[in-house]
Amino acid sequence: MTQPPTAPQSRPRDAVTQALGNMIAAIGEPWFYEALLAYIGAVVPNDSALVVVCDHDKAPAVRCDQLLPSQRSRLYETWMSGVFQLGPYYNMHRQDRPDGLYMLREIAPDNFRASEYFRVYYRQIGQSDMAGYLIRTGEERHVIVYLSRMAGNPRFSLAERRQLMNIAEISIQSTLKHWQIRQDRLVDAGQGRNRALLASFGRSVLSDREYEIVHMLLQGHSAKQIAHDFDITDHTVRAHLKHAYKKLKVRSQAELFSLLLRHLGV
Repeated sequence: MTQPPTAPQSRPRDAVTQALGNMIAAIGEPWFYEALLAYIGAVVPNDSALVVVCDHDKAPAVRCDQLLPSQRSRLYETWMSGVFQLGPYYNMHRQDRPDGLYMLREIAPDNFRASEYFRVYYRQIGQSDMAGYLIRTGEERHVIVYLSRMAGNPRFSLAERRQLMNIAEISIQSTLKHWQIRQDRLVDAGQGRNRALLASFGRSVLSDREYEIVHMLLQGHSAKQIAHDFDITDHTVRAHLKHAYKKLKVRSQAELFSLLLRHLGV
């Protein structure tokens, strides 16, 4: 008796196809962002992921949180208090950059990895690499999809970056269609003051140039890059920082960052 042919074993591509179908089917549903992350993760694995909506000067609204416990505590205890405004992806939102995939290593300021912000929000929780999709859903409003790799695992390779770029268009268009159907709205919950709080840091005691340099330093820009941006010398930048530190009564970038956190109420 002839036996029926054996069904072929499932291949990774089958999982990607199924995840894509699930994402498309979830458009307009409350679980869309979970399906979106599942599709992206089926193509290129990540250790943790986060989807937020940034709307003008409001605090980011979390739409899907697939973070590790160490990341989650940082997110809700301090990052959401206003420190998020120092982040490269949030600043891309403020600059209204085009939709697409952006690697952290490509968009971060030149001295970002030596900044206190990086030390506290990346190195201490063991985060080694990040990729992100920026998706514009309206005037001064973006969905940002963060994808992270943790220390001990390889950083996103060039091949994986290409794969993430290859699925960028369908991921972006699906998100835009979902947004159009759901018409998501942010609840300000009193957090609209965060941008004003960060903007007021040092304003009352620093000169305009000292204020600009301090805020660029907090974002991870080096003295050399700041000097280039303002068309002044490195020596002049360091002189401004010396005066600013004295006025703020701090002696290092670590103390400056701690002062900012206290200013934000963290």
